[in-house]
Amino acid sequence: MDPRHPTITFTLRMPTSGTYSIVWEGTDRVVVRLSGEFEVDVAERLEREFQAALDASASTGRPALLIDLSGLEACSIFARSVLKRVQETAGARVKRTAYFADASWARGLAQWVIHLAEDDQAKSVATRKDAEDWLASQEGRLAYNDRRMNQTAVDATGKR
Repeated sequence: MDPRHPTITFTLRMPTSGTYSIVWEGTDRVVVRLSGEFEVDVAERLEREFQAALDASASTGRPALLIDLSGLEACSIFARSVLKRVQETAGARVKRTAYFADASWARGLAQWVIHLAEDDQAKSVATRKDAEDWLASQEGRLAYNDRRMNQTAVDATGKR
């Protein structure tokens, strides 16, 4: 190897194409799972299929919506805008929405979507258990957060 012309080696990681699934759990819950690197074309397909799924189940009432972001690797800014529209549709058509992801950036993405969609019946959480708890509760987001904070304080101290 000539020191005047060093060899540079790099690894190019090919993006994992974004995918999604829409699965009904009974008649009262729909689960949407996002994975890979989510781009606008995939997000727009999701938007159309999500709308069609809600239209097909309109007679069964307002389901709860669980959006699993745990397999998401990235999300383009254009796809985020589409996810905001999906959340606006959800806000008008479902009882309540829970986003869950273990990665803080994905929870931040969910909070961005929720905030811009102005949906007070949607929440971003870290675990499936927390998502289930949110979907089962009837409280508004602030009351729910206060209750959870008080539970955490009691659990940590063992006292009320």
